[in-house]
Amino acid sequence: LFGRIDGEVQFCIVKTKVIFVAIGAAAYPLVGNVLDPCINNGLHKAHMAFFGDVDAVFKIGVTGGIGSGKSTVCELLRDRGVAVYDSDSRAKQLMAESEALREQLIAAFGAECYNAEGLDRAFLASKVFGNEEALQQLNSIVHPAVRADFQAWAEQQQSPYVVLESAILFEAGFETEVDATLAVMAPMPMR
Repeated sequence: LFGRIDGEVQFCIVKTKVIFVAIGAAAYPLVGNVLDPCINNGLHKAHMAFFGDVDAVFKIGVTGGIGSGKSTVCELLRDRGVAVYDSDSRAKQLMAESEALREQLIAAFGAECYNAEGLDRAFLASKVFGNEEALQQLNSIVHPAVRADFQAWAEQQQSPYVVLESAILFEAGFETEVDATLAVMAPMPMR
């Protein structure tokens, strides 16, 4: 199924994914005008029709560039009672609090990754900025931890829908964790 809602929001339903793209100002009325009816009537029914699992939590990935409005969309979803997992905040929290992650980061980048206050973000940034190999190594440590944390979090939710907010949804490979993707985009002058 391909379609356009209100002439602004395009969508495509395929066997494994439901993809929405909101462009510019369309992202703001999207939740009330488009996503609510889709969640209530369409997405979950489509998910059940394709996968036959009525008890599964339907996971929606929200992604977009800096200043595109993805956080605003997620806040609107939160206001409607949808649980939202902020992958960026959780990654920072996991790097600060997870002993397993701490050990892996120290093994990869040295004991200087942590100081008396905790994770030394400036030090870690200096190691990976401009060094693609080091960045890939960091991501290979952090992304699996975030993925596992999201999976555990999603299983704990009582709602039939949850949202995974991630600016790097596809780059991190998190698109495999969601049933639908909402990409929020805005022209640079709007950001």
